[in-house]
Amino acid sequence: MKTADLPKATTHELVALFEKLALDQEVEMLALESGRYSRIYRQISHVLDELKRREGDRRRDLLRFLRHESRHVRYVVASHCEDLDPSRSRAVLREIANCGITPYALYAGMELHFFERRDRGEL
Repeated sequence: MKTADLPKATTHELVALFEKLALDQEVEMLALESGRYSRIYRQISHVLDELKRREGDRRRDLLRFLRHESRHVRYVVASHCEDLDPSRSRAVLREIANCGITPYALYAGMELHFFERRDRGEL
């Protein structure tokens, strides 16, 4: 779906697109395809922006993915929706950070560090 078409999509379609993109991004990450990973990151950002613009901040509909079978999907939701449910998001990030599986553990640990520094007013 093109960025220009996102405002026309239903929230349900955007949530499904988010899940698909996050899963596609995981494949590219594991294949070390940084260019494709970055392109998908931008697409995910556009979907997140569109969901946030909708009444009631429809990123809330992504919080169910905090229990997704894919670590990467859980990570993306936790890191981009932390402001909506900080305790659940941080718990998911801690779980991923403690799993010891690279690169997931590294990314989640860095995200937690960023949130902690932000909370202390260092950023």
